[in-house]
Amino acid sequence: MSLLQSARAIAHTLLQVHQGKISDEVLLSVIEKASAINIVEGQTFDKQELFEILRADFSIGKGEITILSEEIEPWLKDEKASINPELWNRYKLYMSKEDPSFPVNDLDDFTDKILDKCVNPKKPGSWDRRGMVVGHVQSGKTSNYVGLINKATDAGYKVIIIIAGTISSLRRQTQERIDSGYIGRNSSAFIREKENKIVGVGNYTVGTDIYSLTSAYYKSGDEGDFSQSVANRLNIPIGKNPVVFVIKKNKSILENLIDWFSKDVNAKVTDGTPKLFDVPALIIDDEADAASVNASRDINDIKTINRLIRTLLNIFNQNTFVGYTATPYANLFISQDFNEELTTTVKNKQYKIGEDYFLEIL
Repeated sequence: MSLLQSARAIAHTLLQVHQGKISDEVLLSVIEKASAINIVEGQTFDKQELFEILRADFSIGKGEITILSEEIEPWLKDEKASINPELWNRYKLYMSKEDPSFPVNDLDDFTDKILDKCVNPKKPGSWDRRGMVVGHVQSGKTSNYVGLINKATDAGYKVIIIIAGTISSLRRQTQERIDSGYIGRNSSAFIREKENKIVGVGNYTVGTDIYSLTSAYYKSGDEGDFSQSVANRLNIPIGKNPVVFVIKKNKSILENLIDWFSKDVNAKVTDGTPKLFDVPALIIDDEADAASVNASRDINDIKTINRLIRTLLNIFNQNTFVGYTATPYANLFISQDFNEELTTTVKNKQYKIGEDYFLEIL
């Protein structure tokens, strides 16, 4: 157990007497007490990082799911009996073992509500669902969407794309959480050395193998972010085993990913744009209020990141987009209009951009 994890466990123990009355002031007081214990002689942990982790831990389930569309029909209750929740169950065991005080039941309930607003991945034909989960700052977003992607994969989603902000260190940190809470192995070791180094949920056996085409590896920059050469070398078929990508919200990364999907053996040009058919994709935007919003009032003048994420979504004929944000105001007041014929060029190929992705709130 790392120093920070040990400090987190101590803080949880100290916070047990404050259940129901936990505030920022209480957290700061407990962190000071934990730091005074001198867990490892001569070593200190990052108090700010622990503060953010604890805020996330004790705010799980306090976000809101608001439906702006009456067309969303519940499906999860009817389908649950036919879903093998092996990935969710191992994530639940892992989280409970890591921290017995973790509110796993709240997480279970909240992620069920979100998944129910996503499209059933077994639904035939073309479908597109785009929405947003509104929560508080540091309200356990990562634990929440890691739980969601485990459940979504159990239900049948085959491609998971997590757009983890704009900063390399945060993307790598998110990758490590995905390795531990979803994949079950160290992606860097697997990609670079073909070593099956078990981490986190990997200690619980399941029948589903999940492959990551990104890793937390870095040498001088963020070499673990998406690379076509690495993806081609791994040669993992899209649409069979679940595949996950943890990428930065970055122009060149998004363009490379779009271009790579367009060259998949099963991609077809339909209605003037490359499409991957019958590969249910779940795209998570970890920081939906940062760089994603199309701030222009002209529906034909689309900002770069917004344009590329919409283009990425439009590659899949079956996709659900979920943006997480604590500050939804910019997203709520964007124009509801879009030009369905608008196209963009990525690496000399033309794509339809499609509708904007904040037309509903999940």
